Amino acid sequence: MVRVQGVEKHSLTSFGKVVYVTQVLIGKAKDNLWKLRAIDSFESSDRGMAAEEPIEIVEKLIVDDDLKKILLGRKQTNLVEKRP
Repeated sequence: MVRVQGVEKHSLTSFGKVVYVTQVLIGKAKDNLWKLRAIDSFESSDRGMAAEEPIEIVEKLIVDDDLKKILLGRKQTNLVEKRP
């Protein structure tokens, strides 16, 4: 807490900012839990999927960009690099 001309001003530490952002991300994951479970079930099934299918499933089910980045990560980057 910082006091400037009689006014109290609160600010987060760097650690506090990281913790806050992490909590928000966990909340988003919790709100999408059934969708995340569905994605896991597709990925763990024995049926052969084309490389694009898991990406399409995530793109259709997950709206939040932060979650998409985590789930697609390297898969999407590799697929984009292979396209003509």
